Amino acid sequence: AGRGYRTLLIEKADFGRGSSSRSSKLIHGGVRYLRQGRISLVREALRERSLLLRNAPHLVKPLPFVVPIYRSWEIPWYLSGLRLYQSLSGSQRLGEVEWLSPQQTVERLPALRTDRLRGGVLYWDAEFDDARMAIALFRTLEDAGGVALNAVELLAFAKRSGRITGAVLLDRLSGREFSTSARIVINASGVFSDRLRALDEPQTQRKLALSRGSHLVFPSFLPGKDALLLPKTSDGRVLFLIPWLGRLLLGTTEVPVEEPEESPQISPAEEALLRSEISRSLSLPSEALASFSGLRPLLAEPGRKSRAELSREHALFVSPSGLITLAGGKWTSYRRMGEECIDFAERIHGLPHRPSKSETTPLHGAPAEKEDSPSVYGSEQKEIDRLGSSEPGASLPIHPALPYTFAEILWGIRKESALTLEDLLARRTRALFLDARAALEAAPRV
Repeated sequence: AGRGYRTLLIEKADFGRGSSSRSSKLIHGGVRYLRQGRISLVREALRERSLLLRNAPHLVKPLPFVVPIYRSWEIPWYLSGLRLYQSLSGSQRLGEVEWLSPQQTVERLPALRTDRLRGGVLYWDAEFDDARMAIALFRTLEDAGGVALNAVELLAFAKRSGRITGAVLLDRLSGREFSTSARIVINASGVFSDRLRALDEPQTQRKLALSRGSHLVFPSFLPGKDALLLPKTSDGRVLFLIPWLGRLLLGTTEVPVEEPEESPQISPAEEALLRSEISRSLSLPSEALASFSGLRPLLAEPGRKSRAELSREHALFVSPSGLITLAGGKWTSYRRMGEECIDFAERIHGLPHRPSKSETTPLHGAPAEKEDSPSVYGSEQKEIDRLGSSEPGASLPIHPALPYTFAEILWGIRKESALTLEDLLARRTRALFLDARAALEAAPRV
């Protein structure tokens, strides 16, 4: 739409209902990808991180990480590795890599276990609100003249002489079927990409290998704004504890999944694993406020034994009928993925090239002037405040334990295409992700 094409975006459920709202909330280059030698992936992601910080400052924020060091030989290893990571960001670095003494490390993370603590390394990445990012993106599409429809399901592809010419769609609210024509159809359905490819070609081979990443959400018990990164767990993964929306988010796991699910759930084994690994470094509250899981659409690679070894890079495929599939990738690189996809579509379908403007396009709601701490609504926060003042009861909180008002609920319905209670409590607000019990208690009033 930003290039001037008439564009229709359809979503079977709600915008961001799947993995897009169940991510680890990080916009990052991927420290662990350095260990795998994926330098180009890290460099590209760090460049995209800088663009997101510029184009969506209301949604993406710099985040300092502390890596505690417990063995002396690890000091030069992690210092040099993180300095290399920082250098790949060039002039867009967010802060310096610093060595912290044991005392400085504990000052930043007071709950940290101090037995054999040698110190820590401080480095910088970024975090974001993934569901709000998805909302900002579909509204940016609308700003550019595109149409975005949620609760609309693809039933079949319309074809002529073996080539896709459009689609048969279902309005899931009314039950009405309707058709649309299109010169280009792009399958960007994440973990469900193979299912849509099979709808086009029933005998097609899978391109994805799926894995589940699960997370626990706790009350904030660390006084500062630093995140904790444990670079290597007992099974070789990275573990983090990050401050997010006034809570602490612990993640993540890597569990192979054979078939995509619409609502994946954390398993007892995953919760036990997360608690066991983090307990080596600090003590957690006994009860989590919430949990969530998302599926990763990883590109299948023959010979790779574990999902953790699989690339987070993306790929483009085209079928004999002309269906273009964008598969793999991660949130940090979404803009570059989209740019490459449209360039590819232009070549495949013989369209004259129209340059992308996405590098310099602010996302919907981005403040016109720099603010120290803009809300996730950005430039629209003043309108929500006015709504809170003008509507009876709209300025009241939906629950004492949640940072949301009824004005935000009204805004989600009137301006952000929320159709269900879940849309409001999981994605227009993040209530279900911050405190599941409080969200359920608030539900009848919402």
